[in-house]
Amino acid sequence: MTNSSDLKELHKHLNFLYSTADDTFKIIASQQSKVSYGIYSGHYIKIEGRYEYQRYPLPVITVADKGDIGFDLFCVWFEFFIDPLSLRYEKIIKISSLYGVQAYTQDCARDIEFNNEQEFAQAVALIKDEKIGVSIYIDYSSPESIVQVFSFICDILEI
Repeated sequence: MTNSSDLKELHKHLNFLYSTADDTFKIIASQQSKVSYGIYSGHYIKIEGRYEYQRYPLPVITVADKGDIGFDLFCVWFEFFIDPLSLRYEKIIKISSLYGVQAYTQDCARDIEFNNEQEFAQAVALIKDEKIGVSIYIDYSSPESIVQVFSFICDILEI
């Protein structure tokens, strides 16, 4: 059974998470014309090496023609779907030197490894999908910093 102090901490954390998402949305909406905000369930999160289904709703900001910013219990994530021909190894390595990164097929069924340039190029060449998914994970910070990192990643990925 969960004790009262655990529930109070969860309550505080969820309020923090939603407040951060709300404030981030306000900043992005003041800068971008095509932006939406919603609360969605059905995401997956990797916990101790396993993907776990998230039945609970999470805030997600969608910036049209760029990507999504999601807020979960552990971190803020950015998700982009990119043309395989424009996704370069150097871009992924630059981002992964700063943040957690995961690349995967459009249907999210298979991860794309980027241990070295040759393996990455071979994996991308085998993909028949129109897009490659790229997720970047950052620690919670101020809404202004979240927007800055999102813009920085968009610049690197040239989207």
